[in-house]
Amino acid sequence: MNAAEIRKRLERNQRYVAAPGAPYSDVEAQVIGAELDRLEDNGVPVTPDNVVLLATPDDHPMHNLFTWDNEQAADNWRKSEARGIISHLLIITEPEEGDPVVMKARLSVTTKSVEHHAAAPEYVSVCRVLNSPPLRAQLVDQARQELKSWARKYEALGVTELSPVYVAVDNWVK
Repeated sequence: MNAAEIRKRLERNQRYVAAPGAPYSDVEAQVIGAELDRLEDNGVPVTPDNVVLLATPDDHPMHNLFTWDNEQAADNWRKSEARGIISHLLIITEPEEGDPVVMKARLSVTTKSVEHHAAAPEYVSVCRVLNSPPLRAQLVDQARQELKSWARKYEALGVTELSPVYVAVDNWVK
Protein backbone atom coordinates (compact mmCIF):
# COMPACT_ATOMS: atom_id res chain seq x y z
CA MET A 1 0.00 0.00 0.00
CA ASN A 2 1.51 3.34 -1.02
CA ALA A 3 1.30 6.62 0.90
CA ALA A 4 -1.61 7.98 -1.15
CA GLU A 5 -3.67 4.83 -0.54
CA ILE A 6 -2.92 4.97 3.18
CA ARG A 7 -3.95 8.63 3.37
CA LYS A 8 -7.23 7.90 1.54
CA ARG A 9 -7.96 4.98 3.86
CA LEU A 10 -7.23 7.05 6.96
CA GLU A 11 -9.37 9.98 5.78
CA ARG A 12 -12.27 7.73 4.81
CA ASN A 13 -12.33 5.82 8.11
CA GLN A 14 -11.15 8.58 10.42
CA ARG A 15 -12.93 9.57 13.59
CA TYR A 16 -11.48 11.46 16.52
CA VAL A 17 -11.53 10.15 20.08
CA ALA A 18 -10.01 11.40 23.32
CA ALA A 19 -6.86 9.69 24.54
CA PRO A 20 -6.98 8.30 28.10
CA GLY A 21 -6.61 11.16 30.55
CA ALA A 22 -7.67 13.83 28.05
CA PRO A 23 -9.52 16.79 29.55
CA TYR A 24 -12.36 16.32 27.04
CA SER A 25 -14.80 13.63 25.91
CA ASP A 26 -14.89 11.64 22.67
CA VAL A 27 -17.72 13.89 21.44
CA GLU A 28 -15.58 16.96 22.13
CA ALA A 29 -12.62 15.23 20.43
CA GLN A 30 -14.64 15.20 17.19
CA VAL A 31 -15.17 18.96 17.45
CA ILE A 32 -11.52 19.61 18.33
CA GLY A 33 -10.32 17.41 15.47
CA ALA A 34 -12.58 19.23 13.02
CA GLU A 35 -11.34 22.62 14.26
CA LEU A 36 -7.69 21.62 13.89
CA ASP A 37 -8.40 20.17 10.43
CA ARG A 38 -10.05 23.46 9.49
CA LEU A 39 -6.92 25.36 10.55
CA GLU A 40 -4.72 23.08 8.46
CA ASP A 41 -7.10 23.18 5.48
CA ASN A 42 -6.87 26.99 5.58
CA GLY A 43 -3.08 26.86 5.45
CA VAL A 44 -2.63 27.78 9.12
CA PRO A 45 -0.02 25.63 10.89
CA VAL A 46 -1.43 23.69 13.85
CA THR A 47 0.83 25.04 16.59
CA PRO A 48 0.12 25.75 20.27
CA ASP A 49 0.14 29.51 19.55
CA ASN A 50 -2.42 29.15 16.77
CA VAL A 51 -4.63 26.82 18.81
CA VAL A 52 -4.70 29.28 21.73
CA LEU A 53 -5.53 32.09 19.31
CA LEU A 54 -8.31 29.99 17.77
CA ALA A 55 -9.80 29.16 21.19
CA THR A 56 -9.63 32.70 22.59
CA PRO A 57 -13.20 33.81 21.77
CA ASP A 58 -15.57 32.94 24.63
CA ASP A 59 -17.95 31.13 22.28
CA HIS A 60 -15.31 28.89 20.67
CA PRO A 61 -15.86 25.17 21.43
CA MET A 62 -12.30 24.78 22.76
CA HIS A 63 -12.38 27.95 24.90
CA ASN A 64 -13.28 26.14 28.13
CA LEU A 65 -10.38 23.72 27.74
CA PHE A 66 -7.99 26.54 28.61
CA THR A 67 -7.35 28.38 31.87
CA TRP A 68 -8.03 32.04 31.12
CA ASP A 69 -7.47 33.31 34.67
CA ASN A 70 -3.84 34.41 34.42
CA GLU A 71 -3.01 33.76 38.09
CA GLN A 72 -4.32 30.20 37.91
CA ALA A 73 -2.73 29.70 34.48
CA ALA A 74 0.64 30.82 35.88
CA ASP A 75 0.35 28.28 38.70
CA ASN A 76 -0.60 25.54 36.22
CA TRP A 77 2.33 26.53 34.01
CA ARG A 78 4.77 26.24 36.93
CA LYS A 79 3.42 22.74 37.64
CA SER A 80 3.95 21.89 33.97
CA GLU A 81 7.49 23.23 34.22
CA ALA A 82 8.05 21.08 37.33
CA ARG A 83 6.86 18.00 35.40
CA GLY A 84 9.34 18.91 32.66
CA ILE A 85 12.18 19.31 35.14
CA ILE A 86 11.40 15.96 36.73
CA SER A 87 10.87 14.08 33.47
CA HIS A 88 14.10 15.37 31.89
CA LEU A 89 16.30 14.22 34.78
CA LEU A 90 18.34 11.19 33.75
CA ILE A 91 20.63 8.74 35.51
CA ILE A 92 23.62 6.99 34.00
CA THR A 93 24.70 3.61 35.28
CA GLU A 94 28.17 2.38 34.45
CA PRO A 95 28.17 -1.42 34.25
CA GLU A 96 31.45 -3.25 34.73
CA GLU A 97 31.15 -4.44 31.13
CA GLY A 98 29.45 -2.77 28.21
CA ASP A 99 28.24 0.71 27.50
CA PRO A 100 26.75 3.07 30.08
CA VAL A 101 22.97 2.87 30.38
CA VAL A 102 21.00 6.12 30.36
CA MET A 103 17.43 6.20 31.69
CA LYS A 104 14.92 8.49 33.33
CA ALA A 105 15.67 9.02 37.03
CA ARG A 106 11.99 8.96 38.03
CA LEU A 107 8.98 7.19 36.61
CA SER A 108 5.38 8.32 36.78
CA VAL A 109 3.31 5.77 38.71
CA THR A 110 0.15 5.84 40.77
CA THR A 111 0.63 5.49 44.50
CA LYS A 112 -1.80 5.56 47.38
CA SER A 113 -1.40 8.85 49.20
CA VAL A 114 -0.98 8.40 52.96
CA GLU A 115 -2.53 11.82 53.64
CA HIS A 116 -5.46 11.61 51.24
CA HIS A 117 -6.02 7.82 51.12
CA ALA A 118 -6.52 8.09 47.37
CA ALA A 119 -4.52 6.98 44.37
CA ALA A 120 -2.40 9.79 42.97
CA PRO A 121 0.26 10.05 40.26
CA GLU A 122 3.78 10.52 41.58
CA TYR A 123 7.30 10.52 40.16
CA VAL A 124 9.14 7.68 41.88
CA SER A 125 12.82 6.74 41.70
CA VAL A 126 13.64 3.87 39.36
CA CYS A 127 15.11 1.86 42.24
CA ARG A 128 11.89 2.16 44.27
CA VAL A 129 9.74 1.15 41.30
CA LEU A 130 11.91 -1.87 40.50
CA ASN A 131 11.98 -3.01 44.15
CA SER A 132 8.24 -2.62 44.80
CA PRO A 133 6.15 -5.49 43.34
CA PRO A 134 3.00 -3.34 42.88
CA LEU A 135 4.92 -0.47 41.26
CA ARG A 136 6.92 -2.87 39.12
CA ALA A 137 3.64 -4.46 37.96
CA GLN A 138 2.41 -0.98 36.97
CA LEU A 139 5.63 -0.45 35.01
CA VAL A 140 5.22 -3.73 33.14
CA ASP A 141 1.55 -2.97 32.43
CA GLN A 142 2.51 0.49 31.15
CA ALA A 143 5.17 -1.07 28.91
CA ARG A 144 2.57 -3.50 27.50
CA GLN A 145 0.15 -0.66 26.76
CA GLU A 146 2.87 1.47 25.14
CA LEU A 147 4.09 -1.42 22.99
CA LYS A 148 0.55 -2.28 21.93
CA SER A 149 -0.16 1.35 21.06
CA TRP A 150 3.13 1.71 19.17
CA ALA A 151 2.52 -1.47 17.17
CA ARG A 152 -1.08 -0.49 16.31
CA LYS A 153 0.08 2.94 15.16
CA TYR A 154 2.65 1.67 12.68
CA GLU A 155 0.50 -1.28 11.60
CA ALA A 156 -2.40 1.12 10.83
CA LEU A 157 -0.01 3.27 8.80
CA GLY A 158 0.85 0.22 6.72
CA VAL A 159 4.52 -0.04 7.72
CA THR A 160 4.82 -3.68 6.68
CA GLU A 161 8.58 -3.78 7.32
CA LEU A 162 7.74 -4.05 11.03
CA SER A 163 5.34 -7.02 10.68
CA PRO A 164 7.57 -9.40 12.72
CA VAL A 165 7.55 -6.85 15.54
CA TYR A 166 3.73 -6.63 15.47
CA VAL A 167 3.52 -10.41 15.81
CA ALA A 168 5.99 -10.45 18.72
CA VAL A 169 4.09 -7.65 20.50
CA ASP A 170 0.75 -9.43 19.97
CA ASN A 171 2.20 -12.65 21.38
CA TRP A 172 3.64 -10.93 24.46
CA VAL A 173 0.73 -8.59 25.20
CA LYS A 174 -1.91 -11.39 25.23
